[in-house]
Amino acid sequence: MTPSTREEHVSRDDLLRWLDGECAPGERARIGGHLERCAACMTTLETLRTRSERLDGLLRELDVERPGDHLPRRPPARRAPRWSAPVRRAAVVAGLLVGAA
Repeated sequence: MTPSTREEHVSRDDLLRWLDGECAPGERARIGGHLERCAACMTTLETLRTRSERLDGLLRELDVERPGDHLPRRPPARRAPRWSAPVRRAAVVAGLLVGAA
């Protein structure tokens, strides 16, 4: 390639956005095409991917508070006790028998 036709490398910021799926479709296609042709950018991308995965693993191990963890949690829905369904059925049957008498 001559210097006038040489393609510029993709920036680290753009590679990170590409990794995170934050690029518009056209930009994603452009970067993907560049990565197919450029071993240097592909190497940088793999380095960034490895570092990102390692950081995610460390954060999970440390159980770092995630955004929203400080918000109060909704209490679980109250469930009726197991015995309540048979008792309700028995009450309905008793009511029907008393009403029929």
